[in-house]
This record gives sequence, structure tokens and C-alpha cells, in this order.
Amino acid sequence: MGGFLMAITTYTPQLQVRLIKLVGRRNGVSERHAAAQRDLDLLHYLGDHGDAGTVTTSKNLTEAGTFTVSFADRSRRGLDTVYALVEPMDLIEIRAARVPTGGSLPLIMRGFVDQVQRKESLGKDGEPIRTVVITGHDSGKLLEMSQVFYEIAPVAEKNFLSDFMLRADSGMALKIMKVGEFMNEIVDKVVNPRARKLFAVSSQAVGEFKLYSSVEEGSLTPSMMTSKENKNQPLWKVMEAYADRPWNELFVEDEDRGPAIRFRPVPYKTVGGHFIMPGAIDPGTVAIEDRDVVSWEARRGDKRIANWYWVSPERALMETNGALNQQSTRTRKHLDFEHPNSREDLYGAKKMEFFSHLIPDITRHPTTAPPAERQQILSKYVDWFHTRAERLKEMNRDNSAFEECTATLKGSEALKVGRFLRLTRGELVSELVSEGYVTKVTHEFKPLRTWTTAVELERCTGFLERSKLTSNPYWKQGIRGPYT
Repeated sequence: MGGFLMAITTYTPQLQVRLIKLVGRRNGVSERHAAAQRDLDLLHYLGDHGDAGTVTTSKNLTEAGTFTVSFADRSRRGLDTVYALVEPMDLIEIRAARVPTGGSLPLIMRGFVDQVQRKESLGKDGEPIRTVVITGHDSGKLLEMSQVFYEIAPVAEKNFLSDFMLRADSGMALKIMKVGEFMNEIVDKVVNPRARKLFAVSSQAVGEFKLYSSVEEGSLTPSMMTSKENKNQPLWKVMEAYADRPWNELFVEDEDRGPAIRFRPVPYKTVGGHFIMPGAIDPGTVAIEDRDVVSWEARRGDKRIANWYWVSPERALMETNGALNQQSTRTRKHLDFEHPNSREDLYGAKKMEFFSHLIPDITRHPTTAPPAERQQILSKYVDWFHTRAERLKEMNRDNSAFEECTATLKGSEALKVGRFLRLTRGELVSELVSEGYVTKVTHEFKPLRTWTTAVELERCTGFLERSKLTSNPYWKQGIRGPYT
């Protein structure tokens, strides 16, 4: 009796989880902790006692990434539970590779402990169950922790305020600054001094924050930081505001040398595959095949459809300049009622409105310009918001055709936010290839069991690509695979 033997590819991924002590407590602890290790490998705890060991990391394009490390508790070389060793603001480093190639494993996440828990309960058989759970955020936590309190600004942030010409009592400084320069000043003068102090006691060399900025359009006055909206806000919130989403994106990414801040025009494409924003660069593509997919969910709907686009000016400008108001930024070209993918007669009139915090690249503020120049400068402001609205329209007019996707994939260190994911289905590479922009990545490691990666994607082209095929794509996507 003959049979068909199918070859199955197996993997032996490697995982590394390290606790790096940054906090050295001296009061309220036993002498037995005085000589505790400053660098502890947590991996051998994760493989103990069945299902207790799990490592999860999650990262998106808007907030600091998170991690959770859970494992069965036990005595650590006779000293005590690991729970007694971990402190908030200690460093956790997570590395992994599906196919290790030797040397250091690729970095998945490096971050700071928020909380350590020790859970105790009794099992059904009466045996005690003790679990340690460590949770925290990636390096973006430092940006969320750092704040400028204007009440104590002369003492706490004196150099920063002086360099930015910020006056906490009035906020009247009117120096125009390019937004890229503004981001660099925040990182250089506020964030990195704090990072250097924290990493100075680390057993390994961790570099300071490095800003990768490619945004060329848009300026601001540093005095905008003293507005009501930004008062006593974390620096990350201030940076986010002036990043001017959705036209640009700002996120933190861990690198071997240290944390990186990426500030760039959003790399969205038209249905024809061309970048919409000027200066947008290719962020890179991760290619996968259908054999890498555990589950895939694609959806389209009318929730994201818009055909009327409105970008409001900065509030202070509307209050202080009568010539620049909401009426002056309205024009019929912001309507998109006839576009096939957003027709008003089919979907109704749907408005999309955003608020732009940036101003055009000018050399002087209209309130300080002579009357002859003032109107010319105000015209540049109006043009700025018209252009912002036009690009908002280009990014959203085909939302009914683009998919939103969620997928669970074979775990891979190559899967990161801010990249395109290209999926090939079927027998031939040219048959059914779609892509989407990765906005969230969640790794789940269960040592000695599984490693899966969940991703969320925007602007997926699966529907668009299926509509181009002359043959039935339903059969094309199922030709290749382990079950044929």
C-alpha cells in the first residue's frame, strides 16, 4: 500500500530574556541582596513548570511598547524569589530568532519595568502555585515620563526653557523653528540627559536616543508649547502634537545601539502604488507566503469613508488674526463627492476633520510683520491648510477599497511596525500578491512550545489585487501549501 510522505519544516528558535539592574536599593533590604547580580538571565525560569513561562511584547505606532514576562516562582540560588530582586525602572532585554545564525540574537524589545507581581494560590491538588509577573514599557517610557512643569520651570528645566526662549509666565516668544529642529532639541536637551544617567549604571553599553527625521515641511514657534493643551503634559504628548499626524508619523524603535525615534512623512500609497506625502521614503518590506500564516482576517466597510475634508488652523491664529479663520480655509476642492470610491450619492456626505498644529515655513510671525507683508504671510498660512486638506483627501478617498487586516503568523523577528508586509498566495509569485502597512506587532513566546506574531495592518491591497485577476482568485490562493 503506497503513500505520500510530506516534508514538514521544523524550527528551533532561540529566546533570550535578561534582567539588567539599574536600581540599587540600599535601605529596607536584607544583607543577602548586597552582592546580587546586576545582570540575570531569566530564560531558565521560563521553561519550568509547564505553562507558567510566557513572554509577550506589543508595539504600535502611537504609544510606548509593552512587555510581560511571566514564570513560575522558585528560590534563586538560595537567596529568595526573583520578585525580591526586581525593581521598577530596572531594564529588561528580550531577544529572539526563528533561525539563529550565531552571535547575538536580534533585539525584539528593551524597556523598563513598571511593576513586578508575585501571585500565590492553591491548585486543585492542594499544591501551592506561585508565579512572578514582570510588566513594563519600552524606551518610549522615558519620553512619557519626562514633563515640563511650568510652575517649577525656572529650576527644573532652566536650560531647556532658555534655549527655546520659552517664558512660562507669558509664552510670547515668537522664534520660528522647523519642526525637525524642534524634535531634535527636545531629544538632545531634555530626553538624552535623563537617559545617560539611567544607562550609566548598566552592565552593558546602551546608547542614548537617536532621532531619524526626514520631515522637511512645517514649522512652529516654541511658545506654542505653553498653550493650555500642552501645559504640564509629558514630552511625548507635546512631540506627538507637533508631529502633525496623520500627515507624519512618530514612533520609538529599539536598536542594538540604543533607542531610535523615527519622525517621517507617513508612507501611504495611492491605489496606483505611489507615495502620497512629499519626502516619504520606502520603510522596507517583509515578504511572507501563505505557509507562514496561521490566521488572516480582512475587512472593508463604510466606517472609514469620507468625501469632505477639513483641516482647521491652529487655534491661536484664528483668535489673533481675523484674516485667518475657518472660513478662509474652506474651498470646494476639499469635496470629493464624485470620486468612485467615495461617491456622495452612494455613501452620503461624510466629513473628515483634523487639526494641524504646524505652520508654513516662514521667517517671521504675522503679528510681528509690517502691514505690507502681513497679508502675504497670511496667504501662505491659508495655502498650507489647503494643501494639508488635499493630502488628507488623497490618503482617504479610497478607504472603501483598501482593507484593514489582522493576522497571526509564524513568529519572526523580522516583523516590525512601520514596514510593509507583502503576502504571496498561490502557485506563482505573480498570481496574487498583496501588501499592507504594519501598525501593530505582538509577539508571544511560550518557550519549548510556540512562538506566534500577531499583526495589524492598514491599507491592505488584497481586494484591489483580486479585482485585477482575469482568472478566479479563489482557486489561485489555494494551489500551493502543505495540504495539496
